[in-house]
Amino acid sequence: MRLILDRYEEGYAVCEDMDTRDTLTFPSEALPDGVSEGDMLLYDGVNFTTDKKETKSRRRRIKKMYKRLRG
Repeated sequence: MRLILDRYEEGYAVCEDMDTRDTLTFPSEALPDGVSEGDMLLYDGVNFTTDKKETKSRRRRIKKMYKRLRG
């Protein structure tokens, strides 16, 4: 499952499933150390791993879009 960490809220990580767009919550301590909002995660039903390559790619695309909007 591909997830994006949307936010932390009262001890929980609120994530969006990138395939179904469902919102899922997990205990914050279940996520790897150092994960922040906007990071892409892979979840196999037991373990989370950070998809660093996809996170970096998404951040780059968002930055380009933001620059185009600002003119």
